[in-house]
Amino acid sequence: MKILGVLFLAAVIVRTATPANLAISTYLKDGFNPAAIASDSAGNVYLAGSAVIDPASQTTSAVVAKLDPKASQYLYLTYFDSAANDQLSSIAVDGAGNAYIAGWTTNPNF
Repeated sequence: MKILGVLFLAAVIVRTATPANLAISTYLKDGFNPAAIASDSAGNVYLAGSAVIDPASQTTSAVVAKLDPKASQYLYLTYFDSAANDQLSSIAVDGAGNAYIAGWTTNPNF
């Protein structure tokens, strides 16, 4: 019985020690903090978050990116006008591929 317990423990360790399968990994921008992710029916990936645009003042800008299904190229990448801090907290995509974002800003120009 003791050998069976040792074999079970060894099987659990081997199973949990194997590397995870990472389907996609990409680098967007230094200082980018993703807050939300969504996808559309075509498999395109949408990211929403914020990025530090002025390291001295730590001013952030809201950022939305759309990547192709393989995450090999940007279909668009846009920053909001950042007279002050902007943050995005969620993103949703409808059946037509329209992206809807939510967040907050202290930007007087928004």
